[in-house]
Amino acid sequence: MARKLLQRSETALGNRLKLSATETVEIRAEDGQVIEQIEMTKLPRDIERFDVEEAEFTALEQDWTVFESELLFDDGKREPQRGWEIWREPIDGKREVYAVLPNGSGRCFEAIGSIGELYMIFSKFDRKEDHA
Repeated sequence: MARKLLQRSETALGNRLKLSATETVEIRAEDGQVIEQIEMTKLPRDIERFDVEEAEFTALEQDWTVFESELLFDDGKREPQRGWEIWREPIDGKREVYAVLPNGSGRCFEAIGSIGELYMIFSKFDRKEDHA
């Protein structure tokens, strides 16, 4: 049932937000607790390019949607916070890591849906690392 609700939410928001497919990712909290194998939908937001000492960098802001009921750690349900990391499955042998950060409103997420059952989590691409 949850999968159908997520698919309906994706369809409803799809044209407006340019949704990508649902992916299985891992969330790591700042205290080391982990949620493995959680389904989230990646929502591209912004790409910012800048130069630092003659080297070009790209900063990718990335939003993700997830059911609030899925954010269940060992000590209970939590709201997204600064310091969390979203680990995306390895691509070409490299894992993508996104840092959860507040947006302009100062919050790291926004509740969406008719009763706030879906969270949009704000993040920025942090790094790629070798998959162990």
